[in-house]
Amino acid sequence: MGIDISDRNYKRLQGLAKPLSDTVDDVIGKVLDVAEPILKKEEAKMADNRKSIREVLTALEDKYHDYSFESRRIAGKRVLFELDVFQEKGKQDTWFLWTPESRIYERKDDYAWVDFNQKQKDEADEKDKAGKDKYCQALGILRLGDGSLVYLDLKDLERYCTVGMRDSNKHEGDYWRMYIYHKEASPYLKISKPGKESEKYMSIYVDDDSIILKLLSAKH
Repeated sequence: MGIDISDRNYKRLQGLAKPLSDTVDDVIGKVLDVAEPILKKEEAKMADNRKSIREVLTALEDKYHDYSFESRRIAGKRVLFELDVFQEKGKQDTWFLWTPESRIYERKDDYAWVDFNQKQKDEADEKDKAGKDKYCQALGILRLGDGSLVYLDLKDLERYCTVGMRDSNKHEGDYWRMYIYHKEASPYLKISKPGKESEKYMSIYVDDDSIILKLLSAKH
């Protein structure tokens, strides 16, 4: 959504300017002052369809109750969780869960993007005291602004998170920016940074949690 200040509308606004007091730019400024709260309200509406973390966790626990999924937030982390998964014969596994969110950027591609930072990657790769992987599986569930959920195998994602594609800023430190094209016939993500774009695209699951069954059946 935007404000149309084309040449035609610019001339129309001239008629709204007070003689010898308001310039056309003054009028445009007043229009934008009025429009800004409306624009912010419209953006807020776009965010309303994002599923909350609690909705995602509750759905997992309800659908996979045979595995008694139990979630707990990793201390000090807003979108990082541990999932206890109870398999057959009393075996218990612990999964890593990453649940970021993104609005939809309404351009011709209707894409979304999220950042996966180095600290989050390090958490997913954490080792136990014996030097073995702390988490037997690492799952990503991206909560998009149109209500879609994108499911990722984070261990597979790491193949695309190369040093060459890593970016950095003061707020996040090192990170990888993932662009999500979830409305394509064959949905995918790609990692990009200024001046460089990954040549590899990773297939993703959109509103399809069958990847969870694959992870549950995987040998490790």
